[in-house]
Amino acid sequence: MQKLTAVGVFLLVLLHGVTAARELQQATKQTSTKVTVVFFDDNDLDGDHRTFTATIPSPAANAKPGSTCSPCNELSIVRTNSWESYIFDNGYQIQVFDGHLCSGKTATLPDRSKDNNQIKAGTSGNIPGTLQDSIDSWRACI
Repeated sequence: MQKLTAVGVFLLVLLHGVTAARELQQATKQTSTKVTVVFFDDNDLDGDHRTFTATIPSPAANAKPGSTCSPCNELSIVRTNSWESYIFDNGYQIQVFDGHLCSGKTATLPDRSKDNNQIKAGTSGNIPGTLQDSIDSWRACI
């Protein structure tokens, strides 16, 4: 009877360990977020445009806002890089670069969804300064 009890306790402890491991795996399982951005070749959200998507991994629990970003997205395969304005999903930041592989001069396109306490369908605006007409890569951040 003691052997059966010892085996039973062993199986119970083993089962508890497997259950705890599964719960930990579920709790730490990361998900990702897709962000859509549209770049326009005119500064009034008009003209030729192209839609791009980036995937941002879930941020760590202690991550600072804007520090978790998607991989770099190259625009070199696009015929033109004359982007002058943009619109993208609320709640994110878009970092644009004038060099390939997210290098060179950069600017962060802010999330303006809470400007004047208004909720907008998307964050939009003009690409700042000398980066207009010269964006070669970008990434989305949360």
